[in-house]
Amino acid sequence: MRLGREEARAIGLSLPQAILLRNLRETGPTPVTHWVGVTGVSPSTATSLLDGLEAEGYVVRTHDRSDRRQVLISLTSAGRRVSHRLTEEFRRRWVDFCEEIPSAHLDSAAATLERIAGRMAAVVPDPACATVRSPSGRVRARTAPARVGRRTPRAEGRA
Repeated sequence: MRLGREEARAIGLSLPQAILLRNLRETGPTPVTHWVGVTGVSPSTATSLLDGLEAEGYVVRTHDRSDRRQVLISLTSAGRRVSHRLTEEFRRRWVDFCEEIPSAHLDSAAATLERIAGRMAAVVPDPACATVRSPSGRVRARTAPARVGRRTPRAEGRA
């Protein structure tokens, strides 16, 4: 089950567009060049994705006041609403998915993920600063701080 792609498609977005909207909601206005570097998409692909989001009224592009060469991407109120809908749909599907898994299995998976996160923290003290590079040396993705929870909302009620 691929969570994310279906939710994005249901709202009329591609998965990269949905990811960009979610990230903008979390980070605020972001330079286009930063987004290109973090996701590893080409500048021309980024332009196409942004053109579509801007045409739908979800984002606006403005020049940074302190550096006019920088173009910032910002969410509009419509973009925030769509991003929120996407997040809520993802959460709903995730809870439905987790309801099919026995509580003991969820507990075991959570314990394993916590151990992995602990070991990663020992190797990379600040995961927000870590980067993953392709063999060519190009930055492909940045890791994010681990958000490991013990149980889903439904699993809380299980014995």
